[in-house]
Amino acid sequence: MDDTRLTVDTRPYRLRCARVLVTARGRWTHREGWLLRITDQDGVAGWGDVAGWPGFSEDLGALEPALRAVVGQGGVTAEALRAGPWPLEVQHGLELALLDLEARRRGLTLAALLAGDGPAAMEFVPVHALVNSAVDALDAVRRGYRAVKIKVGAAAVWQDDLTRVGALRAALGPDIALRIDANGAWHGDQALRACEWLKALDPEFIEQPSLSLEDCARVRSIVGVPVALDETITTRASLRAALDQGALDVAIVKPMYCGGPRAALELARVAAGEGVRVVVTCALESAVGRLGALHVAAALGGPVSGLEAPLAEDVLPFPATVDGRISVPPGAGLGFSPR
Repeated sequence: MDDTRLTVDTRPYRLRCARVLVTARGRWTHREGWLLRITDQDGVAGWGDVAGWPGFSEDLGALEPALRAVVGQGGVTAEALRAGPWPLEVQHGLELALLDLEARRRGLTLAALLAGDGPAAMEFVPVHALVNSAVDALDAVRRGYRAVKIKVGAAAVWQDDLTRVGALRAALGPDIALRIDANGAWHGDQALRACEWLKALDPEFIEQPSLSLEDCARVRSIVGVPVALDETITTRASLRAALDQGALDVAIVKPMYCGGPRAALELARVAAGEGVRVVVTCALESAVGRLGALHVAAALGGPVSGLEAPLAEDVLPFPATVDGRISVPPGAGLGFSPR
């Protein structure tokens, strides 16, 4: 496909959240980004997603010049599109669309294309539920989830967040995996105090307790609670730095912020080779990007992943979660095309 002439176009999206999304980096009522479509000379199209997020990655406005440059290339080759240089989110959109196009032309699922000659991709991927409260968590358990994730770090008084998580654990009991995501909200001794308190709740891991690798390493060594890193490991170099500092037990891999499905797979495999657990998550983007992350998780062998988004509307139907698992669409490529 490298010599095939391709055309690229984009469509902006603005999707309403089902509830206000509250994190340590702010509050959101909508998720915004762009769908990216690459069409070959035979009219076969592959789809990608470009979704920056203020506070986590590039702002939306910072991505627009790169998108204009991408769309401005007519009759371009896949090699030229991959050459860039582009921001990681734009790389993701291009790479996902090119892989979707290749898989559709070959009649393969994207997961099978990514798995290659290795072990067969999983047909189902177990997922956690993103919850706000004990009520949400109990509802998720009734629907078959065995793991829940809650975000902390946004409360004006940080101890209030810890009380909320304590109520959630008391409601769930000890048998449901609890994942806690601080989005880098704490610093220095505050990170130690918060994680010491949370350790008593037996979390599966605490994700990004601080943006400082030194702080995360101290949490691991002093508190002794498993630490997951997300925002601070988007490249092999940043993963290497975290490994060298002893700052993580779990690598949270977001294809959107790694530069695409193949880059995410490579990062995941490097982490696994160092004895680090891997969890694939989405960036709460549209269903196109989340489907890409689903196929990445399936190609990796189905770690318990974070692939759902609290959206009241979407660009296409995302596979339903049944008994805490999402079925990988059996059609070619992503398995769906946007409306």
